[in-house]
Amino acid sequence: MKQTVATSSLMQHRISVSLTARIESMMKAIEEKDWPTFCDLTIADSNEMHAVCLDTFPPCVYMTDTSHAVASLLHKYNDLKTTESNVNHKVCYTFDAGPNACIFAPEAVAEEVLALLLQAFPPPPTQAAEEYVKGIPTHPATLSKVFTL
Repeated sequence: MKQTVATSSLMQHRISVSLTARIESMMKAIEEKDWPTFCDLTIADSNEMHAVCLDTFPPCVYMTDTSHAVASLLHKYNDLKTTESNVNHKVCYTFDAGPNACIFAPEAVAEEVLALLLQAFPPPPTQAAEEYVKGIPTHPATLSKVFTL
C-alpha cells in the first residue's frame, strides 16, 4: 500500500473523492434495503480498487483471467435477470487482495448462481465441491437451458 499511495494518482482520487461518496451511498442503500444499489456500489468499489492496483508503479496485479471471467459471467447473469424485470435478484461481487471472488446473492437465486458458477468453473477433479465453495452452505440448483454455457 505504501507504493500505491506514493505512485497512484487514482488512489489519491479514491481517498479524496470516491470513498466518502460511496460510503454515504452504501450506508443509505443498506438502511433502505436497496439491494440493486448495494450491488452496483459493491462492484464499483471492487473495480476501482483493482484499477488503483493497476495504476500503482510498478502495478499490483491481483485478479486473474478466471477472476475477470467470474465478473463477466455475473454481469451476464444480471443482464438476464434485468431483462426478466427482476432487479432484486441481481448478484454482485468484490475481490479480495487476490484473485478470489466474494459473491453476494439473494437467497432466492443463491442456488441458481452456485450451479452456474460450478458449471462454468468446476472444481478440480481432486477436490470435492464442498471444499471448493466457501460460505453459507447451499446446494446447486438444476439450471434451465437459458444458462447452458
